[in-house]
Amino acid sequence: MASTLGNYAQDLLKGTSVIPYTSVGITQITDTADTNARRKVLGAYTKWCGLTGLRDAQVAVDPGLSTIKIGFAASELIHGAERPDRVLVGVNCSGPDKDKEHVGAENNHRKDFYVALLESGDIVCGSVNGHEFSYIKPDIRELYRLTTTNSRDSQFRSYEELPKGLLLFANEETRQRGIELNVFERVENIDDIITSPPDVPHVVEVDNFQNPKICTTPEYLDFLRGQEGRNVQIAFGRQSLELGFDPKEDFGAEFPAQVTASFFEAPVGTNILTTRSSSTLTRGQAVPMLATLRANPALTDPAYPVPQVGAPVRIAPLGP
Repeated sequence: MASTLGNYAQDLLKGTSVIPYTSVGITQITDTADTNARRKVLGAYTKWCGLTGLRDAQVAVDPGLSTIKIGFAASELIHGAERPDRVLVGVNCSGPDKDKEHVGAENNHRKDFYVALLESGDIVCGSVNGHEFSYIKPDIRELYRLTTTNSRDSQFRSYEELPKGLLLFANEETRQRGIELNVFERVENIDDIITSPPDVPHVVEVDNFQNPKICTTPEYLDFLRGQEGRNVQIAFGRQSLELGFDPKEDFGAEFPAQVTASFFEAPVGTNILTTRSSSTLTRGQAVPMLATLRANPALTDPAYPVPQVGAPVRIAPLGP
């Protein structure tokens, strides 16, 4: 195996005057990430990092327009290989309005925020309007309700409430005082609040090259591994599972793909479904990815219809 800089990094640092510190990455993934909103969110985190004594944190704001997209992105930050020592994630999404009869304070985008302390010590805080916490659910050690969450629109809560809630919980002293004052109310049964990911294969991300990543159950992943080297027929649902889509109907046109264990095990022009990608879920579970092998993927389209995040995926054996 060729040597990389990573092989030498510790040797290069050894004996130098460099003083390491605990790196902290803060990312807010939100459905209100336009330029003006982003400035306000970043300003709020800078302010509350100072007030809670959190130094040298790197802050980012990423857009996410569905709870499935946001939930998977949060999982990526937690389980990524090249991650900071400590990860703090804010999640914010108004979610789809499924109950048109309720408005105002009872509307689903005005529910309380929740804060999850993970087994790793990382923290996720924000809205629960679908699947924001679903993909890190097995990692949750403790879950709390933020009882002081205001009833303003998602746009305002994303910078008025979320940064301070996340950072006050991240500081152990203010967290303990918040628990004592019932600002952070312990949730005894996580299943009452946090749903699991959909139990059918579904798209969780579409990257810049239009390659969809697909979340499956561990059992379905075993089925796909059993198909490696074979051809399958794939179809995407026309709507997201998040909108109450029935995964038994309304799929688009089918197309063939070859199941492979890695990305480059087929000729250019072939649709491949790899049984693993650069992403992993909790406990190292692999995330399959679909792609058309192209000489220049940035300038050419894939040979399949590009799905939306949340679309169910139907995969059937096609034969040898």
